[in-house]
Amino acid sequence: MEEFKTIVTDFINQKLDYSKLCQQLKSRLAQPPSPNYPALYHHLEWLHEHSQLSSPNYLTLKALLDECYDRTILVTAERPILEKSVAAPNVLLNNDSKPSVSSRSWSKPVYGSAGEEELLQAGREIGGNYRLIAKLGEGGMGVVWKAVDLVQGEEELLENCVAIKFLNQNFKQHPDALEALRSEFRKYKKLIHPNIVRAYHLGRDQGMVFLVMELLTGESLRTFIANHPKGVSLAEAKPLIIGMGKALQYAHQQGIVHLDFKPTNVFYDSQSQEIKVIDFGIARRFEESKRENTRYDPGKLKALTECYASLEMLLGWKPDPRDDVYALAGVSYELLTGKHPFAKKPAATVKENKLIPKPILRLRRYQFQALLHGLAVERENRTISVAEFLAELFATRSWRSPLRWATGIALILLLMMVVANFWMGE
Repeated sequence: MEEFKTIVTDFINQKLDYSKLCQQLKSRLAQPPSPNYPALYHHLEWLHEHSQLSSPNYLTLKALLDECYDRTILVTAERPILEKSVAAPNVLLNNDSKPSVSSRSWSKPVYGSAGEEELLQAGREIGGNYRLIAKLGEGGMGVVWKAVDLVQGEEELLENCVAIKFLNQNFKQHPDALEALRSEFRKYKKLIHPNIVRAYHLGRDQGMVFLVMELLTGESLRTFIANHPKGVSLAEAKPLIIGMGKALQYAHQQGIVHLDFKPTNVFYDSQSQEIKVIDFGIARRFEESKRENTRYDPGKLKALTECYASLEMLLGWKPDPRDDVYALAGVSYELLTGKHPFAKKPAATVKENKLIPKPILRLRRYQFQALLHGLAVERENRTISVAEFLAELFATRSWRSPLRWATGIALILLLMMVVANFWMGE
């Protein structure tokens, strides 16, 4: 946090030009430990509100933070996500697809103060079984700590450690906050898969509800991409894309759509080559008959990450596996290029301005077409499933296939006949 303040102060005092600001800020944000992004946003807002940061500089710095951090935002009745884009050309709404408005009005901002979690400190015991070690990170709704499971042993060895997710101070005040965490735990109980993070226990300690989860090693895919600014080859990206795809495909088989799939919700361990998809906090069932028999619906939160959300999500349509396909195709493009396919523009802007991702020259035409198919703005034109997306992207096209082999032989025979006729005619 102090390094961030120093960089911002130097920029305000014109000790850093824009290029050096970008270089230093991106370098710092890419380094572990992950910074407390909500606190960074709050600091910028405080400087702006107190006239210490001009509006142009505030927007510049906020855009840089946005580039490094995929924020899950809560859309409220007071602040709809599509102020301009709903009226985009050719976006038609029928009676079943109108953007829904939350039945409860809740306008608490997502950003929090730097000292908001004063009750959570290293060394504190939680639920009698866990001792907090260090804060790992914070998102729009939760804060995650590394902790030692005292039942397994008091030494802070990797095999004794877990990750504990608490609701952050702002989201605690949301009327559906508690049920959101309960719902997330129920989903994890259904999603037992090698590429999905495991949840062990839902507990309570002095009014704080917490979720105990598997502690992951490695780095977030956001950090991995930041460390490969020009992207990686398709061969290098293949195990990562397949691992992510398998996780989403399994969730879809269980009737669940993630709805917040993005690089910060994927963890990658380069040593074990293991991929884990995390944060099913706003995941929803897409089959009406299999929806949970509770009053709570994660859709009420209106939470999403704009630049990875499909057009249908922005419009409030019912969830569909193709919402995750859109996000997976976008993350795959980022892995291969180091850049978001639409420069982090939301899908409504992509549709309105008819944006097209830049071609990836090292890909074959059918491979790039597979990415474009997954990134189709309108659901009806998008790849129908994760399995089909993976099949199209990693299709084996060689002369060894029976049809191509037979075609090749036929062409050779035809050529031989032409040559023979020519010589006989001579």
